[in-house]
Amino acid sequence: MEKTDKKNIIDWLFSADNETAETKEIKMTRLSKIRGEDVIFTIKSLGFDDICHYRAIQDDSRRQIAMVLAGVLSPNLRNKDAYRAAGFASAADAVKAKLKPGEISLLANEISRLSGYGVSIAEEVEKNSESTTT
Repeated sequence: MEKTDKKNIIDWLFSADNETAETKEIKMTRLSKIRGEDVIFTIKSLGFDDICHYRAIQDDSRRQIAMVLAGVLSPNLRNKDAYRAAGFASAADAVKAKLKPGEISLLANEISRLSGYGVSIAEEVEKNSESTTT
């Protein structure tokens, strides 16, 4: 195996070319059935400070709602004109009213996964050594 140039790794890691936010599309089955066409939510990973902030929220439902509002790119659940026109005082109220608890939980869990939680994100590197077997 070729020895990796550590400087190149650090240059790459800290460069603008290394986009750390990931996105994913999730088809919401129940909403798609109601609407008669695919309802797709686009979610993104959250950064370290955001995750720390949300993990500090003790109330699970509040934490999940906050993560959904931060991590859903599309549809724009934070569109103040849209949720107010629908009669909701806040985006959190609208999300709680329009999504089932399991849907909120699914979105929050998928945002967490994209952010590196609950998935294998590293692997141990074995050193080149010969084992002696007899």
